[in-house]
Amino acid sequence: MICASEQAVIIEEPIFDQVKKKMIANGCYFVNKDEAAKLTAGAINTEKCAVNPAIVGQSAVSIAKLCGIEVPAGTKILVAEIEGVGTKFPLSAEKLSPVLACYKVKTAAEGIERAAEVVAFGGMGHSSVIHSTNEEVIGKFVTHWGCSWVLYR
Repeated sequence: MICASEQAVIIEEPIFDQVKKKMIANGCYFVNKDEAAKLTAGAINTEKCAVNPAIVGQSAVSIAKLCGIEVPAGTKILVAEIEGVGTKFPLSAEKLSPVLACYKVKTAAEGIERAAEVVAFGGMGHSSVIHSTNEEVIGKFVTHWGCSWVLYR
């Protein structure tokens, strides 16, 4: 995986359940709280808040097995719903693997702020992506912080 791979998904509350269903239908596995703890322990060096090199470039199924989590054979991405960004939330770190942090936010403005927090924690200059049809939201997103690349759809 390269730095251009998505590390987190930020979803507005009104469409959260719909997006989650689509993600599941496309091979995402949302870990429960116990599994999130196992995933954190196996995927992240919590002392350094850095990725465990053993998971880099591995499949979601391989990572789950390494972490002691049973997932369906076709799982493409492991997703953990978390509440914040930073050292208290190790899965908010860059993971370089098919593991996503997932955030539920109330508004687009809150989502833009959360995205800025994720980028600042992961390292300024990284890439970001927004999936939106709202030109005003896209405009605010792309001008909000110092990403090297911003993609939008």
